Amino acid sequence: MATPRFQDRAETAWLRRALAAGGTAVVESADGVLAGGVLTGMGGVGKTQLAAHYARSARQAGELDVLVWIAAGSRSAAVTGYAQAAEELLGADPGDPESAARAFLAWLEPKPQQRPCLWLVVRWQMGSLFEELEAREAAARARVEELEAELAERSGKLELARKGLDRLR
Repeated sequence: MATPRFQDRAETAWLRRALAAGGTAVVESADGVLAGGVLTGMGGVGKTQLAAHYARSARQAGELDVLVWIAAGSRSAAVTGYAQAAEELLGADPGDPESAARAFLAWLEPKPQQRPCLWLVVRWQMGSLFEELEAREAAARARVEELEAELAERSGKLELARKGLDRLR
């Protein structure tokens, strides 16, 4: 199923081939810690869209047992995300996030004599999105202030014009 507004690219096929062969792919920003097969790029090039498209497609095709999407702008945020996954999947103790995160990562490791769990963990670098949203909000507030000042000025001029008309009558 096509994802609305997703623009297919060569990396989509690369990601599918890497994961279909049992490989590892990490979709992460260029400034993060990188391991395995990696798709990197500057902010805004579509890494998150690619990850979302692949995750949705793989989930719908039954190619994933576990999908975890982690907002990981820092180590602390990543640990929190892994710990939450451990709590939900393994019943880990939410009071000890470090241990829960380690348990989750250990659980992802293939086990001998067991069918491998097909999983996808997407670590999403949220910092740039929040910065973008804050910048847009600041710009919108500045524009609102400009419009309010313009409206006040025009209202004042309109009031002067009304008074002038009243004097002429």
